Order: sequence, then C-alpha cells, then structure tokens
Amino acid sequence: MSKAINTFEESMEVVKEKRLKQALWASVFVLIAAIIVFDENLKSTILSLLIILMMMPTHLLIKREKVHLAASYFLSTLGIGLLFFIWNGNGVRDESMLALPGILLFAAILDEKKLFFSLLILFVLNIILIGYANKIGWIVSNPAYSTMSSSVISALIIFGVTLAVWLLENDLTKAAKRLLNEAQQAEKSKEEIERLVNFDQLTGLPNRSLAKKYFEQAELKRTKEKPCSAILFVDLDNFKSINDTYGHSVGDEFLKKVAAILKKGTRAYDIVCRQGGDEFVIVVQEIEDPDSLAAIAINVLEKLNSPIVINGESLTISCSIGIAYSLIDGDDFEQLLKKSDMAMYHAKSSGKNAFSFYDEKVNIQSHESAKLLSDMHTAIKGDNFVLYYQPKYELSTGKIVGAEALIRWNHPIKGIIAPNLFIPLAEKSGLISEIGRWVLFEACRACQRWTLLGRDDLHIAINVSPIQFRRDDLDMLVREALTTTKLSANQLEIEITEGTLMDNDEVLEQTLSNLNELGVRFSIDDFGTGYSNLGYLKQYPIETLKIDQSFVSNITTNNNDRTIVEAVIQMAIKLELDTVAEGIETKEQARLIESAGCKYGQGYLWSRPVTEQDFLKLLDA
Repeated sequence: MSKAINTFEESMEVVKEKRLKQALWASVFVLIAAIIVFDENLKSTILSLLIILMMMPTHLLIKREKVHLAASYFLSTLGIGLLFFIWNGNGVRDESMLALPGILLFAAILDEKKLFFSLLILFVLNIILIGYANKIGWIVSNPAYSTMSSSVISALIIFGVTLAVWLLENDLTKAAKRLLNEAQQAEKSKEEIERLVNFDQLTGLPNRSLAKKYFEQAELKRTKEKPCSAILFVDLDNFKSINDTYGHSVGDEFLKKVAAILKKGTRAYDIVCRQGGDEFVIVVQEIEDPDSLAAIAINVLEKLNSPIVINGESLTISCSIGIAYSLIDGDDFEQLLKKSDMAMYHAKSSGKNAFSFYDEKVNIQSHESAKLLSDMHTAIKGDNFVLYYQPKYELSTGKIVGAEALIRWNHPIKGIIAPNLFIPLAEKSGLISEIGRWVLFEACRACQRWTLLGRDDLHIAINVSPIQFRRDDLDMLVREALTTTKLSANQLEIEITEGTLMDNDEVLEQTLSNLNELGVRFSIDDFGTGYSNLGYLKQYPIETLKIDQSFVSNITTNNNDRTIVEAVIQMAIKLELDTVAEGIETKEQARLIESAGCKYGQGYLWSRPVTEQDFLKLLDA
C-alpha cells in the first residue's frame, strides 16, 4: 500500500478515535438524562445503568490504541442495549428505534464494514421478530398490534435508506483512496522520468546533465586551500574488441563492472558519471594541485588494469584519461569537458593506458610526478627504501643517546632521492601510510638490534606524517610494531609537527593519549617555525622540543636568533621539557647552545645522517 494511502489511513484512525470518544460520552450523557427524566421506571433505570457500565471498557480500548475493537465493542453494546429498550418498550414504535440508524451510520462513517452489516442484520431481524411477536400475541406492545405492520415497514425503509447512505459513504472512501493512489503513481512516474533524465540506464551512474550540476556545485565549494575542481574524461581502450568477440550482453556487463571499479578508484566525494558508450566522466571536487589529480588518474589506471571476470572469462582492458581543471582551464563545464576530451585523445595518441593534462606545461610536470609515483609503488614492494640515522648527542658528555630515523629512496636509476622530493607526493597519493608503516617497523627493528648489542639506553625517533595521525589506527600500528620487534615503548620517540597539533582533532588527542599510556615519547619537530599558540604544550603529552636549525645556524652572528633560542630553552626548562638543537655545525654553536641550557644536539659537527652500519661504528668510537 502506498505511502499516501498509509498516511490517509493513519489520519482516519485519529478521526475514529476522536469520534468514538465523543460518541461514548454523548451516549453516557443521554442515558444519564434518561435516568433522571424517567426515574419512576425502575426497570429502564437499571437497564440504562447497565448499558453505561458495559460501554466504559471502550475508553480503555481507545487508550490502548485498539480503535477497531473499541468501535465494535461500543456500537455492539449500545445497539444491544437499545434493542432491550425496544423489546421492553413500545416495540418498533419505541423512540429508541430512532437511534438504531444513527448507530449504523456511525459504523459506516468509521468504515467498519463487518460491524455495519452485522448490526444491520441484527436490527432487521429484531424488528421482524418484534412485529411477528406482536402479531401472534406473544408480547403486546403499546401501541396495539393493528399499527405494528406499518411501523415495521417504516423501520425497514429507514434501514434501507441507512444502507444506501453507507454504500455512498463507502464509494466516497474508495474514491478518496483511488485518488491518493493515482497521486502516488503520478509521483512515481515523475521520479522515474527524473531518473531517466539524470541517470544512465545501464550502469545507474549519473549522466552528463547531472555531471554538470555536480560540477557547478563543486565550484561553489572552492576554497583557498583547495582552490579548484576538475574533470577527468575516461575512455576505455579497445572496448570494441570485447563487444565483437563476446557479444553486447557481455559488453554491457563489462561496463557495469567498470562503473563499479571507477567508483572504488576515486575518492568518496568525487562523482563518477557515464558520458555514453565506453566513455566516463569523473567530477573531482576540492583538489589542491595537478599532482593530486595525477594521483587520482594513476589510481584509476591501476584499478582498471586488473582482470574483470564475466561468465568465467577473465577480461583485461586499459583506459586513457584526459584532465582539465578549473584553476587553469576555466570554470565552464562544457568548455572543461571539451578540453578534457581533447586531452584524452592526446593520451590515446601517446600509446594509450595513460593520462594527459590539457595544459602542456602542467602535462610535462605531472608526467614526471606520475613516473615518480609509479616508481614509488615499485619501491614499496621491493627493497628500494632505506633508513639513514642522524645521531643525537648529549652536549655535556658528547655521548650518543639515540638517533633520528630518516628515510631515503635508493632509486635504481636516479640514485638516492631525498624525502623532500617524494614525501609530498606520497602524502597526496595516499602512499604515505604504507611508507610510514615501513619506517616504523624498520626503525624499531634497528633500535632493538642496538639493544641486543648492549645499548638499551638508546632511543629511536621517527617522523610521522599528519595524514597518519588523522587515521584512527596509528596507536594500534605502533603497538603491533613494538610487539613484533620486542622493542621497549620508552625507546621509541615520535616527532610531530606543530601544524599537526594545531588541528585540535579528537582522533589525534585520543591517539596521543593511547600512545602515552603505552610509554611512547613525543617531541615537537622544527619548533618555532609554525604557530605561536603554545597551548598544545600543556594539552598534549610532549616531552621534547626540537629547535629548528634556521635559528641555530645564525646563533653566533644574529642576536635575534640567539635571543629566540635562549628564550625557547628557558621556557622548556620551566615546563620541564627537554630540548634538542638541530643543525649544529660548529663547536661555537654547540658551546652557546649548551651554555643556554640545552641538553641535546644534532648536526654535521658530529655526523651527517648515516647508514646503520656507519651508525654502529660511531657508537663504537
């Protein structure tokens, strides 16, 4: 039953309940009035009181929302009670007869079909029986028998009219329901038309017209941090061969699978649409730069390179992607669609299974990033990443107390690649989580190896990306790494940027709390270069401040830098925090830093970041 009819019936139940209450109390009032007026007739008084008492459960049934049962009980009780009055009064000429059609009409209005017919039959039979009983002299009503036949006929006519009224009311109710049903069907038809206009029938994806609406909405949400939207035009390579070889039914199933893969290969808030045939459009929202778009395109290319199984057949296909984005190529949907289409054909002409930007300059830069990103995928699976270790020294003794683990990429062609060249790309593409996991486990293993060599006083520091902190599994990952490597939690130090702490995120706060309970230590990296709000120093379990090398490098020549360094160290001492000076290159810098109260230092004065083998040599030295 339609929603509209359900609403109609719900409103009818409310009306029934209201009318039943009114009828109940009206009947009680009338019966009490009858008792007062005709108090000399003891028999009628007792009968009226009995009817009142018998009707009262109706109120209880209404309270329990049993409206149908309440209606049946109330009208049946009232009808039977009136029949008693008629049998014991003036028969079919009794005034109580006038109430019987009213009861029937009330049953009709309440749409109680079974009750209506039951009462109608009961009343008609009783009228006939009363007339017959008067005729044979079984009972003698007043007025006399001679007028009884016409009274019976009149009563039956009244009930006939009542039946006609009920039939009319029933027809009107059916007509109302039919109209409501037709209204709902019209609404469904409207929704179906809108679906046909806005959605692709085969894949269920939004079509081109809806893609335009999504793009225009995305443009309205542009911000300084994420200043543009983009269109990725995706065209399947050699799709015609699948239709020709396996038939159009398999081709249709293949397109459905491709639609599902594209949705999984994009971010949750990007929109995948079908342009038509084997062409798809992806509306990308809130994008920062071309590298982020390249990462999305590469992900789509990789997802579609996986085999798709249909009817036991393993089918593989590639795609070509054209990209146009609003920051450079304009904010008109039709223009961007045209430009992304042109870029797609450029990708096809370049050998297919590739992507291309409409802007040639961006295209060159993005392909360099894409190549680096592709190589990074390979590096994670192989042994191309290595850790270097920057020793941390106690300034007063010159003793090594730990090391900072720094990732390097040993590219098979380009050689060692510094993290500032590939970490930003890893963060944009989402690979940073996998790289971060590798760094965490490898650093813990190294520190545990040093512990087994008798240096359990050493600790290892690792840098954790803000993206890793936004995930809700970092604490579990650290716990797993410590358990797997058997490293003590107090030997692990996690370095956090000031920007990460300023997010004031509940996930971050809970993660830091869980890791702190575990025994892990925390330090703020590059302190002083970020934010001036120092509230996080008391909000989070920070133990160490690392003074950025930009202040340390000029400490002997620039009084302002020297004053800043001294102020940071004194603040840390009062807050009972340790300090580490980064980038110390001369003995004079080390002397001034130590005299200011700093406990630890890192820098080329002692050593550059080195391999683990060379770090062990430094320990021996």
